[in-house]
Amino acid sequence: MILSFLSALFVQPAADAPLLVASYHYPGVDRRAALAPLADRVERAAKRPVRIELFENPDALSQAVCDGRVDVAMTNLGAYVTMRDCPAVTAVAALDVPPE
Repeated sequence: MILSFLSALFVQPAADAPLLVASYHYPGVDRRAALAPLADRVERAAKRPVRIELFENPDALSQAVCDGRVDVAMTNLGAYVTMRDCPAVTAVAALDVPPE
């Protein structure tokens, strides 16, 4: 999984506006509960409230990221590939794949 931080963490349009931590629904997994520790950490680091949102699928998450509606996204590789060239998208954590 890839974790993407967007510019909203650094450019604060409204200090009290919540940051959006997002992912997508995944059958049999409580993603909201899985994102809670990350959301708590983002909230402490940014000193701003955080809201968790789950999109219907990875493509919907990618579109929301590219549209600038998501501040922090937990994605899969496929979703990251579709959003990596969008403005203000920066991967801050990625799988470590050793060279062949």
